Amino acid sequence: RLFGVPSALRKKRADELIERAGLGRARSQSLKKFSKGMLQRAGLAQALMNDPELVVLDEPMSGLDPIGRKEVRDLIVSLRDQGKTVFFSTHILSDVEAITDQVAIIARGQLQAHGTPYELVKRTILGIDVMIRLASGAEPGELVTGADRVGLPAYSVVAGLGVGGLAFALAAQQTLANLIGSLIIMFEKPFVTGNTIAVKGIQGKVESVGFRSTRIRTSQHSVVTIPSSDLVNSTIDNLDRRSHRRIQTHLRLPADIPGAKLDAFLAGVRGVLEAHPHTVKSDIGVELHDFGPGNLDILVSFNLEVPSGATESGLRHEILRAIFGLAEEEGVALV
Repeated sequence: RLFGVPSALRKKRADELIERAGLGRARSQSLKKFSKGMLQRAGLAQALMNDPELVVLDEPMSGLDPIGRKEVRDLIVSLRDQGKTVFFSTHILSDVEAITDQVAIIARGQLQAHGTPYELVKRTILGIDVMIRLASGAEPGELVTGADRVGLPAYSVVAGLGVGGLAFALAAQQTLANLIGSLIIMFEKPFVTGNTIAVKGIQGKVESVGFRSTRIRTSQHSVVTIPSSDLVNSTIDNLDRRSHRRIQTHLRLPADIPGAKLDAFLAGVRGVLEAHPHTVKSDIGVELHDFGPGNLDILVSFNLEVPSGATESGLRHEILRAIFGLAEEEGVALV
């Protein structure tokens, strides 16, 4: 009743939200027995009870394990895709980077900056100073270890050590360039892990994107490491984001094939392409391309509507196999 949901819809709506929040198995438990993460999920379900246009959440990913955080992020994205506005606070920067359209940074009750994640990074590319205060009992050496893990050379970044804390600057120009390059890649997402890309004459699958570099596995199974500063200044072709894939192949027919038989076969090949559900009908080419020694070179070209390279291989096989079958039926030799 608090949410103004009609009584006839309350149970159905509650059941949907319980499942959506991943609490289906705990529906019979008392809230007193819920973990912090489970209480977070329950609060999120409660906030969605009346299907609001504006959803306000306070640290919705706090207390959740990695799987739970991903589920909540996916839920927030689905709400956004439904046209709803989701306003949430968080200290987990990876969540901010992953799902937000606009970010506001607040310190001591004052708005410090706002904009898209990419805009905020661009504003702070130069003049980066970082102040770190060590927790009570922590050793300064732990900072050096942490800096090394993210690719910051300890000998160049540590500017001074104090009893209560320390300040350091990102002094190495190349290290800073790589760090900023990595942030731009993470925010702009020209590719993600698992995509096949072509850059600087190298083509392969992205294995990892780090603070200093990106690792690409090539078709020869070698691993190429490209510094992030080089990547952001290069043209990147993300092959997995193509809506169409261009296919070209050559058919070689005997030079003594009769003209009428040639025309009939070419028309049949065009018919095979036009009949396939995944070809772009407006961009099919089947033409006599060249004369070879004792043969005719036929160029067959078309575009496929496919989501991935693996699907492309299967559809290409289907089409070429159908053309081969047509040649057998028509008695046309392929040489």
